[in-house]
Amino acid sequence: MNKFSSYENHNLYGEDVLNDDSSSGHNNILNNDFHNLDIEEDSMNTANNNLEFSNNFAHKWPRIRDTLLSLKSFLLSRRSMETFFCIIGWYIFSLTISLYNKWMFSDPDLNLPFPVLITSFHQLTLFFFSSVFLIFVPSLRPDIFKSQINLDNDIGNSTNLNRDGQVKLQFKDYLMDPKLYVIAIVPCAVASAADIGSGNASLKLITLSFYTMVKSSSIMFVLLFGILFGLESASWTIGGIVSIMTIGVILLVAGGGTPSDENVNSNAGFQVIGFFLVLTSSIMSGLRWTFTQLLLKKNKYTSNPISTIFYLAPLMSAILFVIGNFLEDITKVFENKIWKEKGIVLTLLIFIFPGVLAFFMTIFEFALLQRSHVITLSIAGIFKELLTIVASVITFGDSLNFLNIVGLIITLSAIIWYNWFRFKQSLEDGNYDLINNNNNGSNNNDNDNDNILNKMDDILVEDEIIDNGSDIYFNPTK
Repeated sequence: MNKFSSYENHNLYGEDVLNDDSSSGHNNILNNDFHNLDIEEDSMNTANNNLEFSNNFAHKWPRIRDTLLSLKSFLLSRRSMETFFCIIGWYIFSLTISLYNKWMFSDPDLNLPFPVLITSFHQLTLFFFSSVFLIFVPSLRPDIFKSQINLDNDIGNSTNLNRDGQVKLQFKDYLMDPKLYVIAIVPCAVASAADIGSGNASLKLITLSFYTMVKSSSIMFVLLFGILFGLESASWTIGGIVSIMTIGVILLVAGGGTPSDENVNSNAGFQVIGFFLVLTSSIMSGLRWTFTQLLLKKNKYTSNPISTIFYLAPLMSAILFVIGNFLEDITKVFENKIWKEKGIVLTLLIFIFPGVLAFFMTIFEFALLQRSHVITLSIAGIFKELLTIVASVITFGDSLNFLNIVGLIITLSAIIWYNWFRFKQSLEDGNYDLINNNNNGSNNNDNDNDNILNKMDDILVEDEIIDNGSDIYFNPTK
């Protein structure tokens, strides 16, 4: 074999052809060359991408740094400490009232099968405390009184001033125009009474954890009523949120609110009734939100939570009393053995204590809104729902099965999605830039921290709705 035999052969026609080994070698060389070119191209693309990222990061770093410094300053500020204190206070009163109501309405030793009538007494307690605050804290009085004060000052009218220079208000000054009262207050009071009354009544039949999980579906009815009354525009996003929350509620119901203690009736029929009661409460919560938006938000008599309680609580108490008397009979309340066993004073305290808790819970909510933005309250509200469930498991021995947990996760995911949707919607509508409006990075005092929070409030647009599971209300600070 000559020296060329390894490179070529001859076919039958005498034509020179490369042998198989030579062809394969050339192909491998070409493949390696192309592979090396691909690697070099990938390396160049990676380098270009890294360079582009570095340039973008270098361009945005001053803004990111200013934001981080502002956040650090806020977390170490007095206002941040006040916000933390308000959240803790809100948690304490909210958890206490949930656990207390569950104990009061379901404890067999206490034997108080009067949730609607007792809730009526709670509303009277709220009315009493709101009246006291309006009398002794003038800044909480409705806006219409402040307008009258400014008018009196403009015309030099000092006949209604007391020794401290404050306007003296008589009882008739607080009376709302009857037509306005019927149009604005009555629908809200009816929906609120149905919400709270049916919710408290359900606690006698189902566990607190199951109540909390189902009540978290209120946002679904907020959206549905919002679309029905023209407050919301139907969209695929809203449809997705409602659908996911519906799936979560179905799983919660499939899992059931199985009691693990003797404080809850284990009869399946009673648990079905309890579910429909808390579902009614969720529906009425959504309707209450709708009426609040349509009727109370721009009403000068209900410009903050305290004045709103002042006008709503008496009518709510009356509605609950009439319904409760029909269902539970007021005479049975006074014939109950608790008056003899606990005494008159202690029994009255047992009846009205939840009203006191509810009022101061509202105070902390209001204070939190004044010191923080609605996203803070929404996130804190979601954690409050989880804390309530954990507290119920620890205190009353509630048990959660697999379907309960999956349903809860799905429902909370829908709530988080809803809040994110609200935030993005407000951001797009307001067209604000959190970082550029950061006062050029000045963040060495509480005033600058206030600017950050105020811009967050601006982004969420005035009168933004605050939704955090079972609590739904509007921002009274706007």
